[in-house]
Amino acid sequence: MKFVPKWVSGLTLAAALALAVVAACWPDAGPETAPPEEGMKTAPTTSSPAASLPAETSEVVTAAPPAAADPAAAAPLAATPMARAQLEELAARIPTPQPGSVVPTPAAFEPERMTTWGDPDAPITLVEFSDYQCPFCLTYAQETFPSIIQRFVETGQVRYIWKDYPLVQLHPEAYVAAQAARCAGEQQAYWEMHELLFKNQEAWSGQTDLVTVFVALAAPLELDRAALQTCLEDGRYEQAVLDNLDEGQRLGVSGTPTFFVNGYPIVGARSYELFELALALAAVGRISDAFAQAPAPTPMAPDRIPVGNSPVLGSPEAPVVMIEYSDYQCPYCGRYSVQTFPQIRANYVDTGKVRYVFKDFPLGFHAQAEPAAQAARCAGDQGDYWGMHELLFAHQSEWSTGSAVAIFEGYAQRLGLDTALFNNCLETQVHAAAVKADLNEGLSVGVTGTPAFFVGGSFISGAQPYAVYEQAIEQALGQ
Repeated sequence: MKFVPKWVSGLTLAAALALAVVAACWPDAGPETAPPEEGMKTAPTTSSPAASLPAETSEVVTAAPPAAADPAAAAPLAATPMARAQLEELAARIPTPQPGSVVPTPAAFEPERMTTWGDPDAPITLVEFSDYQCPFCLTYAQETFPSIIQRFVETGQVRYIWKDYPLVQLHPEAYVAAQAARCAGEQQAYWEMHELLFKNQEAWSGQTDLVTVFVALAAPLELDRAALQTCLEDGRYEQAVLDNLDEGQRLGVSGTPTFFVNGYPIVGARSYELFELALALAAVGRISDAFAQAPAPTPMAPDRIPVGNSPVLGSPEAPVVMIEYSDYQCPYCGRYSVQTFPQIRANYVDTGKVRYVFKDFPLGFHAQAEPAAQAARCAGDQGDYWGMHELLFAHQSEWSTGSAVAIFEGYAQRLGLDTALFNNCLETQVHAAAVKADLNEGLSVGVTGTPAFFVGGSFISGAQPYAVYEQAIEQALGQ
């Protein structure tokens, strides 16, 4: 059994938005959690909202996917903008967060002209990461998407951005389908091809001569068939699709469809009513209220965790010790490392206020996380642990699948290490026991997912905004 992130618990808005085990296509594992037999429970994410909303009922992923609805059966809403009073009435269903709640940092996106629909100056941006072969994405495309377009996009309230996220392990034809839509886009028919791909999903899924299939599928659009075929054959949009995949992985997208409303996540093929509520919240500037997090209870852990031989940054005389338990393959850990840690390092570690300790906590379903942890330690044997540490997080999507060890060797070369020594260190697993010891230590002090932090005697769960760490450090400095 795999666990998934919980932005909320119970009957809450973000629970309905983020319960990812339903109404979504997933690869081999969900986001940052550990299976129960390893003694871990759901890994924390960036938020745990407290706003109330009646929960939706949905099937679990292990059941058969929902049958695609007849698009003609559900007429889209009239293309008239919602009045401010209507928006405020909807948003009022979400109570104001309790004092002291923490709001996660919203994600940011770069739109592509071809895959964007709507007014570029619209106050709300709705981003969809999706897969043309995913049955749940089809359900959303036929049941919900038309109403969002007519009610919010065509009225100037929402800018809609599509991002390709083909789950090639499950849907091998989705990667080429994404390129087919873009090739049609060269002839100003992106969204028309988008619709055809979903409408005919069953017909092209499992086919082998995909170029011929997609050129034929586009016949109703009366495109230049030769130009469309050439575009598909030369693979000019392969990198664009891969770039979308990489962007999604950095943001922690693990299944399709996944959405972001002004940077805040909705996971799965949710109902139109749920999107309407989220968009109403965004319209009145309250979408973050649905993701406000009350302080998490502190696990049973000692005030001081032994540093031992762990990698350390900062002065040994620093008044505050900050310990991170992390997984090199965890996207939330990657986001923290790239976006937040540099600020902590500049403001507190480099100024002598904080001694920073890194502990390995590789989750069992991340096959490359333990080798990556050993790679960093092998680099440390030659005096460049933190150089390898930065490369591993900065290029996480590059080595998370495939021949990770060969990529690690390339990083060692980039750092000027003795690659023969480095490779021997990896092959003989010199540091396997140390990595395992960190994992066991983390479990013993209450760590259940990644990233997790101890600042003095305080515990911080998940990749939180910089302000959360700043507050904890300042509090520790004042003690």
